[in-house]
Amino acid sequence: MPNTAWSGRLGKIASSIDYDTEGPFPFDVETGVTLALTWEDSLEIYAARECPFWEGKTGVGQLAQVLFRGEKDLVAMLAFYGDGSGEHGKGTGKFLVVAGYLASTLDWFQVERDWVRALNEHPRIEYFKARECIKRRDSTGAFDFSGQFKGWDDEAVEAKRLKFAEVIHAHNSRIVELSSTVRWDEYESAIGDDMFKKVFFHPYHLCFHGITSLAVDSANHHFRDYKERIAFVFDTETPAIDDSLERYYNYSHETIPKAYADRLGSVTWCTDLHFPMLQVADLLAWSLRAEKEGLVSPVLDIIRDTNRIGGAHSRPWNGSGMAQFVIDKEEAFYKQFPQAKTVND
Repeated sequence: MPNTAWSGRLGKIASSIDYDTEGPFPFDVETGVTLALTWEDSLEIYAARECPFWEGKTGVGQLAQVLFRGEKDLVAMLAFYGDGSGEHGKGTGKFLVVAGYLASTLDWFQVERDWVRALNEHPRIEYFKARECIKRRDSTGAFDFSGQFKGWDDEAVEAKRLKFAEVIHAHNSRIVELSSTVRWDEYESAIGDDMFKKVFFHPYHLCFHGITSLAVDSANHHFRDYKERIAFVFDTETPAIDDSLERYYNYSHETIPKAYADRLGSVTWCTDLHFPMLQVADLLAWSLRAEKEGLVSPVLDIIRDTNRIGGAHSRPWNGSGMAQFVIDKEEAFYKQFPQAKTVND
């Protein structure tokens, strides 16, 4: 729970929030949130150094995952943080994996507190990206880690990475792992070359659909006390993919069963520097893809155990499933816009 010395100030400021303020704020009004801090307001508060280090650092604190109905009460809702691995299909990579965790904001608050504490432990790093844990040839021709781990030795990198896995493990009784996977070759074979190839021009669209539907199913089954909409936060990909996914997400509300549409809340694409919990999703997605590619993935041995409330749920795509998905979406589109079929014919 937040420190009462500054929660009162946050609650008072929250009461005067302008909901039209632009900023990386994932929880829309329809989700049932009545009080929230904007990005600018929260930065001002945390810059005053009135809170512990981790509250000032975390996106949960800054971006209103700690929300107030009163001055002390947290608003509880469900949020999913997701990231992709294998989006470029380069080299020997065969799979695209989009994965993350579904949890209540109360539990996300605790996860992020421990995650940022692990970031700050010696040797300290500013953020975590799984790809920076892999040695590659640098501009000088030498093999080295990159980013935050550049110049580190192998043992130190592995110890830090597994430390983050332990953070997830410590909370795995309260979070649900979700993933959706696509083989690049099956996607290329199944998607075809008609107008829908222009719509689903990247397999991320299929994984995005798989994740959002899986999140609703998991929420209904594992989080029955939470009836509100789910807030989705994804690590940004490219402007074209992000914009296309947002249009698809908004359009899908009109074409999917109402029971699903009623659970789909806001969706946000942002960086894992603004939303540190996307770093959790990054570690999971990279580890799952490594497992799919036949590589050793010790992180999964740590974060998975039988104490998890919902286990590890996946919605994989195969060639026939992708082909049927395109057919179904095409039929729904032409049913809603019959004049489009005449133009294309």
